[in-house]
Order: sequence, then structure tokens, then C-alpha cells
Amino acid sequence: MPSNLTNAAQLISSELSRDPNNVMTLSPHAVSALQTAHAAFLGDVGQESIRIARRANLRTVDDSHVKESAARLGLQRARKSVVETALNSIGGVIAGAGIASIYAVNFAPGPHSSLENITGVAMALVGGVALATGLTISALKHRD
Repeated sequence: MPSNLTNAAQLISSELSRDPNNVMTLSPHAVSALQTAHAAFLGDVGQESIRIARRANLRTVDDSHVKESAARLGLQRARKSVVETALNSIGGVIAGAGIASIYAVNFAPGPHSSLENITGVAMALVGGVALATGLTISALKHRD
């Protein structure tokens, strides 16, 4: 068995036995379904790799094409960094609160102080910059 398939089998086995008080097993149907899913994924990645190389007018599919196709198809474990997640989440909340504050100042009755105006604009700007930074990090990671 190739080493990458051995690694996959070890990952599955370790997950099945993760809880010593509740060791699990795969039914024969689950094993068959895993084999079918593996074959489908392998076929999809192979086809997409060929398409990527073909669009670049190449006659050879390279490992970079395989990696790109796996990333496009979501077969690789994509994990967002803590910074990226924080910037996107917190930036979105702060920007949203700032926009809501600006809306309230402009459309709610009553006198509004300059501090209310400045706070709304500052929150919208800070949140927008944080959100833009998080989205830029995401875009740069997916470009590679």
C-alpha cells in the first residue's frame, strides 16, 4: 500500500480509537463508501489538474497543477489563520456598528453631538480597514 494511503488509514484508525471507552469500527459499507469517495476525489483532482495545464497550453501536468486543483476542489484542509478570522469577524462587527451609528445620527431625530458623528465615522473606518485587511489576507492565501 502506498505510504499516503497508509497515512490516511492511520488517521482513520486513530480517530476510530480516539476514545478508549468508545472504540468505533467501520462497517463494510462504510469501507466501500470511503473507497468510492477516494476514487471520485482522485478522479476529480486528476481531471481538474489536466484542465489547468491545458488552459496554460502545456503538454505536461505538474505537481503545482495537482496542488491547485486540490485547493480549488476543497480537498486540502483549508484553515484560516487566527489573525485572518479575527480581522474579518471583528472588522465586520465594528464596521457594521459604525455604519449603524452614522445612520442613526443622520436619520434619528434630535440633536447629535460632534462626538457621535466622529465615533460613527471612526468605527466605520477602523472596521473597514480591519475587514479589508482580513479579506486581503484571504485573497493572497488563495492566490498561491
